[in-house]
Amino acid sequence: MLEDILEESWAYQDIVKKGRDEGLQQGLQQGLQQGLQQGLQQGIREQRHAVISMVQRLFPELASFVQPRVEAINDTEVLRHLLDEIVAVQTAEEARQAIMHARIEE
Repeated sequence: MLEDILEESWAYQDIVKKGRDEGLQQGLQQGLQQGLQQGLQQGIREQRHAVISMVQRLFPELASFVQPRVEAINDTEVLRHLLDEIVAVQTAEEARQAIMHARIEE
């Protein structure tokens, strides 16, 4: 009975509401962070695939060379720049040099 009276009080209701609001806000922030991280990882995977596919299409002799090196790149700007370079090179050796000089970040 005392518990019922306490639960119906404005102070109790206010504390519960604040707790719910804070929990909701924290949940939203965590969800947003996770969503952004997953989106970034998906973008990196897609850019890696684009670089690897382009190299394999233009210079099939570099197929085994390109995969492990590009998979080690975790920066979307580096991958984008590398793709631009691959499209612009004329020879497999130029492509190899571009891949070798791409900045790999851990």
